Amino acid sequence: PPWLRTTAVAGMLGALGRGVVPLGLWMGWHWTDRAEAERERLQHDAAEAHYLRACRWSPWYAEPRVGLGDLARSRTFWLRAAEPKQAAAAEALRWYGEAGRLNPWDPAAPFGRSRLQRHLGRPEEALAGLAEIVQRNPYHAYYLAQWGVALFDAGRDAEALEAFRRSRDAQDTAMARTYIQLLQDRLRAPAPAS
Repeated sequence: PPWLRTTAVAGMLGALGRGVVPLGLWMGWHWTDRAEAERERLQHDAAEAHYLRACRWSPWYAEPRVGLGDLARSRTFWLRAAEPKQAAAAEALRWYGEAGRLNPWDPAAPFGRSRLQRHLGRPEEALAGLAEIVQRNPYHAYYLAQWGVALFDAGRDAEALEAFRRSRDAQDTAMARTYIQLLQDRLRAPAPAS
């Protein structure tokens, strides 16, 4: 009877749908995991191929896009010619942008973008990205410390001291204690005579 065919088709489509989404999620995770292993072995071409496979299997999964952004960002470090360096930077920003749209609450994409901006000599853009991360994660010791380092590098010592104090309050680390001592000494020192 027709109703039986309709019910059978609907049941098969439902079962297929329940199987495809988990398969896509699993395959996205699988290829991302393989890519991470290749990155650890410094096999960047293989890692990139695996990340791209993960993107195809899981078009809604942000993590492989962060990985692709990180790979492109690392190329900007090694490239010395201006045009290829700018192309790699644009590629990294594109991947970080995609990852940020897919998962706006994960700090990995804005953190990667901030690291890229610092490397490219754009400290204010880097600080803006880190400030956004710290605003969303106000008790995350690592991000607070990275924000402190960026403020320190920008010569904003009083703000850096506050960031490192907040980092220490979240998790007491040797890095936070060292920067706090260094910044307290710098802020107490008399200004050089001109």
